[in-house]
Amino acid sequence: MNAGTEVAQGEFVLWQNADLVLAEDYCAQAVAAMRADTTIGAVGGKVLRLVDGRRTADFDAAGYTLSPAHRTVFVRAAAPREVVGVSGSCPIFRRSALEQIRATVGYVPTAPHSRFYQKPDHTQVHHLRNRLATIVKTWPRPVFWRRLPMLVAVELGLPLYLLVRRPRSLKNWATAWRELWRNRRQLRRDRCAIQRAASPAAVSRLRSLLGWPA
Repeated sequence: MNAGTEVAQGEFVLWQNADLVLAEDYCAQAVAAMRADTTIGAVGGKVLRLVDGRRTADFDAAGYTLSPAHRTVFVRAAAPREVVGVSGSCPIFRRSALEQIRATVGYVPTAPHSRFYQKPDHTQVHHLRNRLATIVKTWPRPVFWRRLPMLVAVELGLPLYLLVRRPRSLKNWATAWRELWRNRRQLRRDRCAIQRAASPAAVSRLRSLLGWPA
């Protein structure tokens, strides 16, 4: 996909998985939406499962928002809407937006596993630490206080979950919290800078994306 993006010349770029068949009007609708609204950087569609090469009605993926526990939740709305992210199987990017984010993307050579506790230890540490750091730095005060009870419940329940599934992962959980505490001053500075730059309109937009009134 990176190689194809380098040689592509168009205003828009499609990243398509090899095992995916597009609806005939998918690209046309996506491009029309981005031309109608120049603030849209990427568009994705609803993905249905294929069985023996035939499309079924079985849902596979779509755009997503974030749950109160800061986990991805698929949006199954029938009408187009703004989302936090889209499925990686067939996103269409505005080239200018893609070029901005590609400079920040890295590769970590880890084996794919479906469950968190099956992933390598260093990946678990990074996931746990970065998830919490993202919450601390980016959640506006109204979002933070509204979601705090669920967040506390999840964090208190996580050690019990790991104890049952993979006790060894408790060390990764503790390491993530230790690193977070060690970097608390930098996190506080980052939060202050991010929150100062966030306009009321941006906070209102985030609340809308998360599914509650602005």
